[in-house]
Amino acid sequence: MEGSVSSTAGSALEELLDVSPQVDAAVVLERDGGRLVASAPATSNRAADQLAATCVRIVQAAEQARRELGREPVVQVEVATPDGHVFVVTDAAWIVAAVTDADPTVGLVFYDLKTTLRAVREAHAGSNGAARNGAAPVGVVSTSTGDDSTASGDDDSATASAADDSSSGESAPKPAKWRRRNK
Repeated sequence: MEGSVSSTAGSALEELLDVSPQVDAAVVLERDGGRLVASAPATSNRAADQLAATCVRIVQAAEQARRELGREPVVQVEVATPDGHVFVVTDAAWIVAAVTDADPTVGLVFYDLKTTLRAVREAHAGSNGAARNGAAPVGVVSTSTGDDSTASGDDDSATASAADDSSSGESAPKPAKWRRRNK
């Protein structure tokens, strides 16, 4: 079970680096405990462990702030510095994070990270039998105003709305798993 998720996470991160040249490094972690599941590129474990530990602290700080403000759970965080950015997306079970150069296209990086998160979530659901037993994978919920499904690149809320409102007869189109970029 765990090997399948690690393998899928590793493959998803390699594909992330292929389609998003702005991403220098990325990690997938378990949300509970911060255990490193996969990292890319294949660099030192120490660097991946340091990035993982930093991302856990970022999520913890963001969660503390959102609790104090009475907000919904954190789904994404960006830390920007003059030298580069750290992007983090998370759900109830996973954290996916990336380090970029100093001038990334923010929306595209978040979209690519959420696509990676979705792949990991689906691999985990398939490996633990949730998909076979009819259980839905953990979803990402955002309560901010506006159309989050297009702004963030995450189609979970649009898909959930279409599935919940089957009486309307309309369904949201499913986007391609990865966008293709001309290099």
